[in-house]
Amino acid sequence: MTDDAKRKNVYLSFHKNFVREAIPYTDRQTGEQRTFNQVTIPRGTVIDGRDVGGYEFSPLYVNSSRFKGPDWRDVPLIADKEVWLQKSVLDPDGKPVIGEDGRRLKDTVKAMPQQIKDALTESRRAWAEAHGLPLIHS
Repeated sequence: MTDDAKRKNVYLSFHKNFVREAIPYTDRQTGEQRTFNQVTIPRGTVIDGRDVGGYEFSPLYVNSSRFKGPDWRDVPLIADKEVWLQKSVLDPDGKPVIGEDGRRLKDTVKAMPQQIKDALTESRRAWAEAHGLPLIHS
């Protein structure tokens, strides 16, 4: 068995409102049309004492949820591979700060998939309690 076959996945579930799928772009090196996916972490998701709500990452795969219904998406991540959550740095007027290279400056938080999953579970539990709703599953 190869190392890749031994790796385990962590599955994160997001409501479709937090997932953008098949966003088109042109590869700068080849000129080829490609696509990518983008997931935004919901507000109130806390990792290591920091709210990472609004931070984004680009998973390779996004699938329709097999268990939560048509409005949910499952994102498989390799369990031992760190995820970089990024958010644009904004100036006091709310506009993105541009670096010397002409690109937006990004604030980056690195987390393991299980940390993100646990933080999402806790965030959903707190939200359900605050709204007097039962937490079905996360």
